[in-house]
Amino acid sequence: MTIEGHNGFGQHGSWLTTADVDALVAKPYVVALLNWLKAHNESDSTFWVADLADTPGWARRQFQNARQYLIDAGWNIPLTRPRPGHPVLYRWGGRHRGREKQNERV
Repeated sequence: MTIEGHNGFGQHGSWLTTADVDALVAKPYVVALLNWLKAHNESDSTFWVADLADTPGWARRQFQNARQYLIDAGWNIPLTRPRPGHPVLYRWGGRHRGREKQNERV
């Protein structure tokens, strides 16, 4: 399994509950961004939400709306304020851990 690249133990990945999938099924850009972030960041990570607007199929507004949805829904919590030339640092919110949690904004 390891040689073939199918051993998921100790690797990042993306998994959503059925309830989360049901809630997000009409929001494909949110699902794409959330899955990308989950696949690249551990539960205790701090991270930037990279600007995917240059990715084929993404428009800047779609990316910004998806990022804001994840903040408003408690998936991502900004740790720093937006400043020109400096990316905002985020951490996972309560939704990522499978618990409802009030959005903690900076």
